Amino acid sequence: MDALITLVHQHPAAILAIACAIAVIGVAAYVVFALRNSLMASALSAKPMSLTKEQIKCCSVEWRWNPSRITFTIPAAYTSDEGINKWADEVAPRLGMRFQPTEVRIIPRKLFQSAQYKVTFAKLKELR
Repeated sequence: MDALITLVHQHPAAILAIACAIAVIGVAAYVVFALRNSLMASALSAKPMSLTKEQIKCCSVEWRWNPSRITFTIPAAYTSDEGINKWADEVAPRLGMRFQPTEVRIIPRKLFQSAQYKVTFAKLKELR
């Protein structure tokens, strides 16, 4: 404990710089997660599906910082084949950056998991 107190007294600027760096990383992580959640909520509450907040919590989205693909996983109980295809066509412009629906897969029911749709959007330049 005495070593830590001595370190703080000898190098206060270094300790302050480390604390600021940790704070900036924390804020950046919060912003990234907030953007991802807002993207998911905006896309899933679009008109063809119009999911409620409780239903949106059952869905998931996979994407990276600079995504070439965005994948939504939606329980099959919330929509039909025709509805999911119509939703994918209407949501693609909302995602921005020239995304286009490329694949809609049905994942069959497993032991403790219900059937799901996996909808993949890809950038146009990645498709060429």
